[in-house]
Amino acid sequence: MPIKKYLDRDDQFNQMLRSKRAYTPTYAAKRLNLSRSAFYNLLSELKEDYNFPIAYSHTIESYFYTEPGEVVNFNFKRLTKN
Repeated sequence: MPIKKYLDRDDQFNQMLRSKRAYTPTYAAKRLNLSRSAFYNLLSELKEDYNFPIAYSHTIESYFYTEPGEVVNFNFKRLTKN
């Protein structure tokens, strides 16, 4: 896959997580133009390989960031309180 398409997809997923709107795994996969299994692979990679603080809420049926931060150069940068 061309790198730009990969980065655009990750940026879109980041925006979805930050929006705090309800995105079921099936809907998120569809929005990202991925199969459901590819979506879970992406999610696993972000959580395990890049330590993104992502969790799933059964209440709102959506994924979200568990702490404030932003994605910088494909790494999750935690925001610290001053």
